[in-house]
Amino acid sequence: MLNILLLVITFMVLILGPSTPGHINLISGQTIGALPANTKIPPSLKYDGIVNGTLIGDIDPKFDDCSRNSKLYDVTVAMQGKNIGDHMNAKGVTWGWFSGGFRLLSKTGNATLDCNSRQSHTSTSEISNKDYYPDVEPFQYYNSTANPHHLPPTSVEMVGHTDQANHQYDLTHFWNASEGGNMPSVSFIKAPTYQDGHPEISDPLEEQTFLVNTVNRLERLPEWNSTAVIITWDDSDGWYDHVMPLIVSQSDDPINDALLGRQGLCGHAPTGAALDRCGYGPR
Repeated sequence: MLNILLLVITFMVLILGPSTPGHINLISGQTIGALPANTKIPPSLKYDGIVNGTLIGDIDPKFDDCSRNSKLYDVTVAMQGKNIGDHMNAKGVTWGWFSGGFRLLSKTGNATLDCNSRQSHTSTSEISNKDYYPDVEPFQYYNSTANPHHLPPTSVEMVGHTDQANHQYDLTHFWNASEGGNMPSVSFIKAPTYQDGHPEISDPLEEQTFLVNTVNRLERLPEWNSTAVIITWDDSDGWYDHVMPLIVSQSDDPINDALLGRQGLCGHAPTGAALDRCGYGPR
């Protein structure tokens, strides 16, 4: 049996935009179906949040106790429709999303206190960040695949199966399960923030350290010979030069579309097509 493992570094971009839409695209192939249908967030964050039901900004998920925007901006977002997790559940495929820092260290029952107990690290740029942030955990946007209270699996044997964790785990749960002979068929591995390669809060050396250590550890598992590893990134820029792709998903929203610092470069969407999904991105 082939094991699929996606190393999610801070995703293969299907749009030209910020992190959250890239993550949502990875698991559902679209960013339409956001609720509320129109939402603005502060201009300092550079992006509107939701336009015409399309998610275009970094807004935290509704189904996560650690969402910040619910406190700072009085808005979170929920996604309608199905994602790849729903389809794997329907087919009985074992799977999981494993995030660095997803496990809460405190167990007070108070969401604010518990979320403040999240593990932190300081990057080589001397910026301290929590290892886990909700806006890059896409399954938390869908009620069907969310684990709002960050509950652990009921046992190592249940990792990959449906229980109180609902397929959303800490990164340590992946290694506990896999090194115990229980690797899920499909695994998404998300690096802790300081190792996710994102400019300012991480760097390429931190990212490469995470990648090398992860792959080396995987090679020691008996499933290695039947494991496919896919490495994906998010955002529409990064540390390396890219070749500008064709604008396959065209959009002509005069207010919210922008490319290369200018508006009007995202083409013309066919009549009736969803707007605000200019892409594909260069990754």
